[in-house]
Amino acid sequence: MGSRQKQNSLRSPSPRRDESIVRAYQRALSLLLKLVSGLAVGSVVVYVLGWLRSYGYYESFRAEWILIGMPFSEIASRGIYPLGALLFGLLLSFSDVAQRLVRRELRMVIILISVLLFFEAVAIFYYSAIERYETAAQIAGTALVASASFSMLVFGEIVLELDQTNFRWRSEHVLTLMWVLLSFGGVTFLLGSVEGDRDKIETTSTLPHAVIVDKPNDHWRLLTIREDMSYLVKLPQGRPTFKIINVERLDSIDPSIESTKKKPETQGQMQ
Repeated sequence: MGSRQKQNSLRSPSPRRDESIVRAYQRALSLLLKLVSGLAVGSVVVYVLGWLRSYGYYESFRAEWILIGMPFSEIASRGIYPLGALLFGLLLSFSDVAQRLVRRELRMVIILISVLLFFEAVAIFYYSAIERYETAAQIAGTALVASASFSMLVFGEIVLELDQTNFRWRSEHVLTLMWVLLSFGGVTFLLGSVEGDRDKIETTSTLPHAVIVDKPNDHWRLLTIREDMSYLVKLPQGRPTFKIINVERLDSIDPSIESTKKKPETQGQMQ
């Protein structure tokens, strides 16, 4: 009898139901906070990358003023591709390729980034000089993926080294990280700039044609639509000219594909 009581006294008391519920809520709240923080960081990253790409794009038109009041959704849409490139680089850093990198090769990776970006920049400049802007934009897109891949490999190597030293930062870590961030941001800006050079030339532009109701013979291209206003650009040989009009004045956008204005009974509604 005494031994049984002693064994019962050694057993830990079973948790009460309310304590279990509290711990369950704490775990759920912790997971939710991590999810929210991840979404917040992702939103900031996609906004910054989208802004860099947008600035490069409109700067080539000499129309940086279009960035004023640009909604988050429009900027974020331009940051999706750079963010996807970063995610691809992140997955690559988890692969066997990243495992083969050792500390002494970190500097070689940085040199490889510099050499790769240099030759791609030369190629972009060359094809832009001979007005092959579509090829230049394709090379810039490839450069963005390459820059993201190597950047994330370098970032992963820095994290591993910091983990082994209890996160004792040294100047080389800070300088390397700054170089990686500036390089990728510069390539993102360059991609937008080359895309702008391509779209401001009538023969290579991917901007849709826009036809104004009372001026059907004017040749305009649609840059963007915000709320009920459409931003148009005319692409002559010289400097582009711009026009901002209400969307109801548009008769069609790229009429060879689809009319964006309804028939008279539903006139004014845009797709």
